[in-house]
Amino acid sequence: MAELNQVHLSENKSGLRAADMEIRSPDIRASANSIFIGSVILDSTSQSILVDGVKWNKAAIQLSTSGKKIRTPQRKKSKTPLVLRGISGSNTSLDLMLNKNHITGSFNTILLNEFIKNAAGKPEIKGLSLDGQRVLLSGPDLRVSVDKLDIKDKNHSIIEGIELHRQNQFDTIMAIVPRLTIIPNITEIVSGNLTLQGLVLKEPKVTAIIGNKDSSAKKERGLPVSL
Repeated sequence: MAELNQVHLSENKSGLRAADMEIRSPDIRASANSIFIGSVILDSTSQSILVDGVKWNKAAIQLSTSGKKIRTPQRKKSKTPLVLRGISGSNTSLDLMLNKNHITGSFNTILLNEFIKNAAGKPEIKGLSLDGQRVLLSGPDLRVSVDKLDIKDKNHSIIEGIELHRQNQFDTIMAIVPRLTIIPNITEIVSGNLTLQGLVLKEPKVTAIIGNKDSSAKKERGLPVSL
């Protein structure tokens, strides 16, 4: 469900402007200010929503792909309930729950060619680019913080000020990476597959405490290893 407030035609009547907008669905919550929308198409046959050309000056977005609702048997795999195209946003805070991983961050700009949310499958993201700061990823045994990033889907991207802490019942790994360059595949990453190319690390510092996985020696202390 999408709700617009104080709506009027744009100056050249090629779209709509609104003071603010809210989007609510089982896995998406979003609010934005100073909105421009090129067009909105509601297709009753496929029960889908197409939003083409979206811009905002400030927004907060929450997205969850961990929901069991995505795999509800009653839904047909051919349905595409939400398609967003030509997205351009500024001053945006993100709060994403991707399976068991929680990602938060603040972004200066977000550009996206197309986002498709199929009710029977995973989201598909095409042509995403963003730059931001204070990004945090936390999972069951992982915590990663980033000072600054400039990401471009399937293009050279830069991440700076990385701190990683990973711990399980046997091992602990801590890493500090001042600068990392990659070529990411955003759709694959969102679906849970960490697909990276052109990975380059600058002056990484890694400390590992390797435990003994032999159940008969679990009480033995792990050995620290620094790289």
